[in-house]
Amino acid sequence: MSFLSRAAVAGTVVACAMLTQSETADAVPSFARQTGYYCSTCHTVMPELTPFGRQFKLNGYTQGGTRCGDIRKIFGNSTSDPEWSGANLSMWLLPTFNHFAKDLPAPPGPGLSTNNILDFSNASVFFNGQIYCNLGIFSQFSYSHTGNPDGTANIFLDNTELRYSDKTKIAGNDVVWGVLGNNNPTMQDVWNTVPAWQYPWVPVDVAAGGPPGTMIEGTFGQRAGGAGAYVWVNNMVYAELSAYRSYDANALKATGFSVTDGSPRIDGLAPYWRLAVEKTWNESSFMVGTYGMAANQIPTVGGTGFQLNPGFTDKFVDVAADAQYQYIGPVHAFTARASFIWESQKLDATFGTGGAAKPDQWLNSFNVSGSYIYERHISFTADYFNVQGSNDATYWNAVLGNINGRPNTDGVSFDLAYIPYPYGGPDLWPWLNARIGVLYTHFNKLNGSSANFDGAGTNARDADQVFLYSWINF
Repeated sequence: MSFLSRAAVAGTVVACAMLTQSETADAVPSFARQTGYYCSTCHTVMPELTPFGRQFKLNGYTQGGTRCGDIRKIFGNSTSDPEWSGANLSMWLLPTFNHFAKDLPAPPGPGLSTNNILDFSNASVFFNGQIYCNLGIFSQFSYSHTGNPDGTANIFLDNTELRYSDKTKIAGNDVVWGVLGNNNPTMQDVWNTVPAWQYPWVPVDVAAGGPPGTMIEGTFGQRAGGAGAYVWVNNMVYAELSAYRSYDANALKATGFSVTDGSPRIDGLAPYWRLAVEKTWNESSFMVGTYGMAANQIPTVGGTGFQLNPGFTDKFVDVAADAQYQYIGPVHAFTARASFIWESQKLDATFGTGGAAKPDQWLNSFNVSGSYIYERHISFTADYFNVQGSNDATYWNAVLGNINGRPNTDGVSFDLAYIPYPYGGPDLWPWLNARIGVLYTHFNKLNGSSANFDGAGTNARDADQVFLYSWINF
């Protein structure tokens, strides 16, 4: 199909999501259906949280354990108890269209082309909300037609978290405390500055392998399990300490992944920490904080799952500083976000097998973005990203496929979205919600250079893309 014909089909998908007339309704998927709140109560736009949304998550997705009745109501549809009307289930669909400035060297998956990629296959099922009293859950099961190492389809356990929380007073201070377990470091966070919830909020295919990332930016997502404890004091100070361990082969298989995917493993436990202070006043809130993770990684031989250099590990330490300002008025809303991650790498295992010219490396990742939202219906986001790292041709050329020995990457991204149902869906299905948008990304530099970074004539701007999406929840 030509670019215009594919774009026309994508436009039809977007239009179909907006055909029905919206009206005020009491509920939208999962959390909102259980609480009776609009999506706009907890979100400025999906998935960015408001101060109330952050409180709801920190209270274990349960509103503080206010509903402790018949446990059978969790799966039921009790009309006698409006707080429990509807099940915890919801579904997410993401039809997309992706146009690159230059064709990809190969299709990103079966049945897809090298450009003007129209994809209807992204889908997830959620089981979210209160399980019983103070125990709540966020769980996502996703389908990917390219998820396996051989490019075939699979169903896997996506971002999932279990929380128990309660409230108490300590020396006159209001304290929310909780314990949690999840499968993706940083997904427990309530601010959109951490990797799990950072812009862009839709999964975007990236040409030329994409920019490199620090360890905490997704290395162990869905392939490790962690548990920890947190406190939220006086609605202002948040502190958390958790630890993660890689899944073994049986756990990977059970959750839809393969031990032969080439991803590194954690040797022992990897601690994760978070400290943040947020001040809320009138229609504004401001947060400043730090988070980080340290892990001894076991690199694997790609496609085999075997340890690359038995007896040795690569040691990574990530320390981040972040901040977020948010204004939410009756008509206008604005959020500014910034995060800087410092990563130190001691590549004993990789260096020992000749994969790096020196064991000591570093990688820094910076991201700053701002979003303006009009009447919770229209959202515009601008973003700048920058990655800098040490100079090592042996290491980076092998990791990134470039010829200059540096990971340096920077660029800008813009997203314009329409949210038709922030206050409830149409008559046909009042729990419908959607985010329909177009995202444009431009690379000033990619994998160390702006021009011919791979020796094959590939320039950074060749990875520029226009990405149309229709994010539909129901």
